Amino acid sequence: MDDLAVCTLLHLGQPAQRCELCPEPLWPEDGVRVVLPRSSLQKLSSDTVRVHAQCARTQGLA
Repeated sequence: MDDLAVCTLLHLGQPAQRCELCPEPLWPEDGVRVVLPRSSLQKLSSDTVRVHAQCARTQGLA
């Protein structure tokens, strides 16, 4: 199984992840990192997530 994973990475590149703002696959070269603020009920910090550039623009995060 490890050999198959190495061969796949060498020939096809990194696998897709999921966009945090839509259900579509997110390929490494298509994503951007954005900071999503947490609600005031949670800790005073933020989450950094990877999303499609278009999804970030649509949500006003870019």
